[in-house]
This record gives sequence, C-alpha cells and structure tokens, in this order.
Amino acid sequence: MFRRLSPPYARLICVGGGAYDNRRWTTTTADKTTSPTDPQTWPKDWTSADIQKLLRDHLSNPKAPPNYDSFAVLHNIGDYKSLAFLLKAHIKPPAPSEVDIDEYLSRYVNNIADSSSMPVQERTTQLDALVNALSAQRSSENRIIVYCTSPRGTGKTQFLKWAVFMRYSEAMRCGRVIVRCCDKAAHDGGDKTQLPWITQVLEDRSSSSTPLERSSVDDGLCELIRTHVESVTGSRQDQTNYRDPHTAYATWMSETARHFNIPKDKSNVNPLIILDTCEILSEHDHKSLVHKH
Repeated sequence: MFRRLSPPYARLICVGGGAYDNRRWTTTTADKTTSPTDPQTWPKDWTSADIQKLLRDHLSNPKAPPNYDSFAVLHNIGDYKSLAFLLKAHIKPPAPSEVDIDEYLSRYVNNIADSSSMPVQERTTQLDALVNALSAQRSSENRIIVYCTSPRGTGKTQFLKWAVFMRYSEAMRCGRVIVRCCDKAAHDGGDKTQLPWITQVLEDRSSSSTPLERSSVDDGLCELIRTHVESVTGSRQDQTNYRDPHTAYATWMSETARHFNIPKDKSNVNPLIILDTCEILSEHDHKSLVHKH
C-alpha cells in the first residue's frame, strides 16, 4: 500500500502479496561549538551535570550511562586523550550525512539480494501510474493511500525498491521516506522494552475503542515515525514529540530538516511511508477503521 498524507500527514504505500561526521553532533553554546565526541571543544568550567546534559541524547546504551563525575575530573585536569577513549565506549557514532538507500532497504525488507537500481522489466507504466496517484497539491491535507497488489513471486518487493530508486531517492537520502516490511517487522525480536509499531497496529483488532478514544493504530504510526527518525538522525527522540500523528509528522519534518540541512524550498523531499507484504494487516478486523455509511 502506498499512502500519502499531505501536511499534517505523510504518504503511505502498502504493497500486498559510515564514516563519522562530527558536524552532525555539535551543540552551539554562547561562545563556541561543542561536540560530544571531542572533549577539547567543551568549556573549561563544565561540571558533570553539564557533560551529562550534552551526552544524554547520544549514548549508545542510555540504561548504562558513564560515570559523569569521572568524566568531569578528566576534563578538569585536561586529560583529553583518556576522556576521548572512554567516550568511544559510550557514545554512538554520528549518523551519516545521508541515508544509504540499499543499506536502508536491506535492513527493513526481505529482498536483500538485488540492488534498488536493478530495473524491473515492463513496469514503467505501473511506476508512472503509482507516482501520478501519489501526487497531491501541497495545500491539501487529504490522505492519499495507494494499494498495489501482485501475485507472490512476481517481484513486488523489487518493484518497491526500484520505485524508491527511480522517483523517491532524494527524499530517501534525507530521511523523508520510511520503508517497512510488515511481515519482517512482526517477526523481528527488536527492543523488548519498547512495544513495536506493528504490534500496536495489530492490537486494534481486539480493541473496543470508540471514535472518542485513542486508536492503537495511531500509536503504531507514531512509534513507526519516531523509531525511523531516531535511526536516520542518530538522535534519541522523546516520545512526547510523537504523541499523535499530527505532532509526529511535524517532528519528523523538523528533525530531518535539521539533521540533513534540508532547505525549506527544496523539492522532491515530500514524506512517504511504504509498507511491504501488508497482507498481515488484512487478516484481522480493525475496530477503529470501520467504514461508516
């Protein structure tokens, strides 16, 4: 399925059947720029609390934080070599300056053998139809959902990858495209402490929710966007900034604009969500998505 939700939403498609860059990790203070990976850029009078504030969003394992008091001691005596060595064990590497399309797709879809640039034979007409269906006026806030179906084994996943490469590569490189295989997501172990987005979506099947209550489908969408933004920017994302679809969309746009330096007037970077092998979504009744006549 290809689903487009123009502001305040995004687009959605459902198909059924690096090197360190310290420039991405800088924080501007009153008189200088500080980097989590370079203690020599930290102000001389910084305390353990100041160091903690700088590093907390860049920890590779927030549940096992470093000893900030020890960091402060090393910083105060000017032992930057030892401090930098310790930082490497606790700070996750900065996210790349752009998303690698094939690396990203191999992580989230099942077809990892073929490159996204490999053309799909005799599918140009379908690709043009897809792009046309996803086109919407910038001022529109209507959701656009495109559902593509193809018999199993006919190359639907490769078509998805090829479509991204041919028409949405620029948006993908700056974090504006989310791609997930529903089947793969449903069987992925993932972070046991966080409810996966697909689980939240499927929970709606047994919900007795009313139109006035919060939908677990919305929760799943927000979590999908949050984890994507966290992955492509390398910065921890506060769940309060993804509390509803409208807020999640706005945060997605602002965070990717910040990290990838996207100009406000840049074209071809409209948001897009692509779900592959989404048959699992049709196997259950979704109480909150019942058509009303």
